[in-house]
Amino acid sequence: MSESLALDSSAPTGDRLRAIGQIESRALGKSKETIAAEPEEPEILQVLRALTPEERRNLLRSSNDAAEEQDADVGG
Repeated sequence: MSESLALDSSAPTGDRLRAIGQIESRALGKSKETIAAEPEEPEILQVLRALTPEERRNLLRSSNDAAEEQDADVGG
């Protein structure tokens, strides 16, 4: 398609130039420009990473204790 547009003298100049650019990119192996956006890390992960290993263990322990209490309350 690009080839026929580039050679079509009745096509608008801008379209012809874009077509020529596309042909050149394919022929020379030029890569397309891409922008990779890295997702921002959730705040909770930032907070957890800032904790010491001991603080993380204590947090996990208290979370497990709370879950066990909740299970006991629900179970009867």
